[in-house]
Parts: sequence; C-alpha cells; structure tokens
Amino acid sequence: MVKDENYHLMGKRRFMKALSGLGLSATAVSLMSQSALAELTDNPENEVPRVKFVRGSPNDPKNAEAEYYTISRDEWEYTQSRYRAGQNLLRSFKNQGIDPTGIDVVVKTQSGRNKDKVVSVQINPEQRKILPQNEKRSVESLRDVIPEKASAELEINQKSVTREVPIIVEEEAGFDTTDEQESTEVTTQSSHWYYDYRYRPIPGGCRIRPQKPDGSWTNCTGGIRSWDLDRGEYVYVTAAHCFDAETGQTMGQRYSYQDVGETDKIAYNDRNWIGSRMDSATVALNDSVDTTARMAADDGGYFSNPVRGYVHTDWLQDNEGGGASLGKLGITTGHTAGNINNVSVSNDYFTTNADRDGGDSGGPHFYIDPDSSNYDFYMAGIHRGSTYSGNARGIIYQNIMEEHNLSLGLSYQ
Repeated sequence: MVKDENYHLMGKRRFMKALSGLGLSATAVSLMSQSALAELTDNPENEVPRVKFVRGSPNDPKNAEAEYYTISRDEWEYTQSRYRAGQNLLRSFKNQGIDPTGIDVVVKTQSGRNKDKVVSVQINPEQRKILPQNEKRSVESLRDVIPEKASAELEINQKSVTREVPIIVEEEAGFDTTDEQESTEVTTQSSHWYYDYRYRPIPGGCRIRPQKPDGSWTNCTGGIRSWDLDRGEYVYVTAAHCFDAETGQTMGQRYSYQDVGETDKIAYNDRNWIGSRMDSATVALNDSVDTTARMAADDGGYFSNPVRGYVHTDWLQDNEGGGASLGKLGITTGHTAGNINNVSVSNDYFTTNADRDGGDSGGPHFYIDPDSSNYDFYMAGIHRGSTYSGNARGIIYQNIMEEHNLSLGLSYQ
C-alpha cells in the first residue's frame, strides 16, 4: 500500500496506476490530478474518490473537467460488490444460452427496515411468451437457475475482498416498453402537450415530430444539444426508437413540416446480456436551425440555468435508493421528478419513480445542482419508457456520449 503523503511525488503514470488499484472508476483515473486528490482527501485508501459531474467529453479527457466526492471504503465495497455480482450473473446467463428478452438485471434497494441493496433479476412473463418454444422459459424455471446469493470478489491494492450478495427475482417489465406517442398531425397548440411551441433556438425537452420510415409521424420529446466531435458541430440528441432506429429520418419541431434536421447516428440494442443496451439518436441540424444548452419552459421560453455537463455513473450507482432526485421533462407529463430506484448492472440505464406517459420518449432526465450559483443542469439520461410498475426508464447519458463521440458542457466554438 502506498503511503498517503507519497501520491503527490509520483509520476503521472504511476499515479494513475495507484488510483486504479484503489478502485477508482476509469473517468476518475483519467481526470484526477494530484492537486485535486490532495484537496479531496488525504486518505484515498479509506475515502474513495468518486465522480459526480463531468463537463466535456468522456472520449476526450484532455478537454474535460470533473467534480468529485468521496465515500468510505466500506460503502464502496458494499455497492460495487452488488454490481460485480450482477455482471457475473449476466455472464452465467449468456453461457447457459438464456435469451435476454424480457429480463433485466439491476441493483436496487429493498424497502423495509434493513434497506439492503440487492441484485434484482426482473422478468416480464408477457415478453417471454413471444420467444420460440425451445427458447422460452417460465419465471419458475428461471428461478431454478438463479441463486439466492452470490459471491463477488473485488481487487483493492492487489488484495482480494469477497462479499456475499443477495439476489432476488421479480416480475417486472423488460427493456422493450417505450413511451412514444402515435398521433395525427395537429395545427393548433394542444392543451395536452407541454413545451409545444416553435422554439428558436431549440432547447432540450420540447415537443418534436419524428418521422418513421413508412412516412408516418409520431410525437416525442427532444433531449438536448451536444457537440459532435466527429462532425465538428452541434447535433440534437433524443431517443432512436422515435424514428424506428433508422438514419436519414426527418425531425420536425413543432410540426412535421417544420423540418429541422435528419437522424445521423443511431445506437439501438434492446437485447444484450454483455455490453450496453442503447436507445439514442443524433439529429444533424439544418444550417438555418439554432439550438441552446437550456431546457424548455412551458411559456415558450427557457429555463435560465444552462446544462453544464453530465452526471457520472459513479454518482448514479452511489445514490440509487438514497433519496437523490432526478428531474425529467416530457411533453405529456411536463416537469416531474423522482428518486433513483434501479441502476442496471451493466450501467446502461436507470429508473426513477418520476411520472411518465406516452410522448415523453426522448426527453431529458437531469440533476439540478443546488450547490452551484446558477442551479446548473447536468444531463443524467434520455427517456426510453416505463417499467411494469410505472417507473420511468432513462438511458444513461454518459454512455450515449461515448457511443456517439459527443461533448457536453464545454464550448468547442
């Protein structure tokens, strides 16, 4: 183990290796400076640095800034053992040839006196019914191959720590459920929709009109603009399923004939054991269309506090079940908020108990920082749909940025 006072004397490569050995996330290892560590804690062996927000690009650490916090070593082991056990369980399912349709594996905090974090295998029997007979397994048969506990091994400073992790099985909606809203074109503002104005510049959270490959139109909610490092310009981010996950589809705002751009990059995968399940699209904007880093207000204006960056998965994991609230904008439910109550073990999505409904797909989940002078917004995710119990499901924005090579929160112009 390295003595605390020696971190500031290390070369950069040795310093990063030491941080990795302490269990810091890849983002923390790449962005943490020795001076930042010294300001954060003088005992990183017992107080583990974690990332709360990032401004900039996860693919371009030289042009990114992070805000940190610490948790105790015991808390880190407790939380991370749950995610490690869940990831091991996913691999065992894959090795057994179990089809992932209608199955999610998450970490959640159980209600009750103990409030223990558990690995929850969530199965939707209705979605399992669509499988071919030779791949179909009932909830009961799946229970037979899922243990009640699993051991998770963590490596800390080249030493192994093993924790026993409880596993539960629940009937719950799978990843397939979405919240787009099919409807015909309207020519006057609907009393049913929030954020239903012709915003210029286009903000996050407003009503958009995605075109389907068959030429039909649907109603969804816009996400937010981000800087595309490949294109060297701003693009607009929302849910891929609103466009049937196809490139070259038109996005209108507020009506279909108000063409503002076409889908450019698509990431869509709803049936994957190992690796992220995705549902995101970037829209390449017409030259005449301007965007803003602010969220839509329902009077046709904008929230004054801008989007500064994104919420890191460290913070999402640590705050599941802990009472932390994320906001959400949707054209059907408006501005709602809810506590984080599930985070997938592959860190591709989370759920909250925020209100949601058809039409909210593609909208932003976000955290408003009460410690900043401007109450800055930080993107947490893009809304996909609901769970069986009505929770709102968001695709983690950090993953979307990595997938599409995007930046958020720092100016590239």
